[in-house]
Amino acid sequence: MSIKNLLPVWNKKNALVRRSNIDHPFLTMQEEMNRLFDQFFMGFPALHFQKQFTDSFPRIDMRETGDKIIIEAEMPGMDEKDIQISLNHNVLTIHGQKQEKREKNEKVYYLERTYGFFHRSIPLHSEVDEKHVEAKFKRGVLRITLPKLPDSEQKTKSIPIRIS
Repeated sequence: MSIKNLLPVWNKKNALVRRSNIDHPFLTMQEEMNRLFDQFFMGFPALHFQKQFTDSFPRIDMRETGDKIIIEAEMPGMDEKDIQISLNHNVLTIHGQKQEKREKNEKVYYLERTYGFFHRSIPLHSEVDEKHVEAKFKRGVLRITLPKLPDSEQKTKSIPIRIS
């Protein structure tokens, strides 16, 4: 028996190859190793939360009506003075810094809340009237209303398919 017969890629008898942990002990071992490494780095909050904080903060909801785009961002524990919003080339950018205040002789045992600089860019698919953009901050939620320009309606163009 050849090694090629043991590998799912080379096994031509089964055209549909399903990967499950029961059938593939190496996948089980790989998943377990990934879990161990993830748990190891969870012991270093600065490394774990830094990536999580910068990638997904603030969490947003984006909705569109006929004449406007509404973006709501969760920013618990922040003040409006710590947040900056800009709109440049149809990309809305929210950035700022969430700060922590600690006493000098305080011992920290466990941290789940995140602090530091954040930056989130949101591409917009419609042209926006930059002069009438509004932002409101209430109870830790930032609500940005972006009115669309009347001529910015996306027109769908049908593209015919040729037979070659």
